[in-house]
Amino acid sequence: AQHLRIIMAHEEGYAGGWQAALAHSAELPDGIFCANAQLACGFLDGMRQRGKQAPHDFHLIGFDNTPQSGQFSYQLTT
Repeated sequence: AQHLRIIMAHEEGYAGGWQAALAHSAELPDGIFCANAQLACGFLDGMRQRGKQAPHDFHLIGFDNTPQSGQFSYQLTT
């Protein structure tokens, strides 16, 4: 059975993704889809600070393909 869980970012952009990652205390789902690439980059960095790495610990997809998402440190699918 597949489960869908919503992780809310209380701010937009990179800061919102970062805060959502740091506030998320439940077990990470297999995959996370962010509403835009800035949220995804922030979420990825927040998870890195917590010692979690994509794609080893979770899979992450952004949306809207901003230039930052293609930088070497992110290399996100958007």
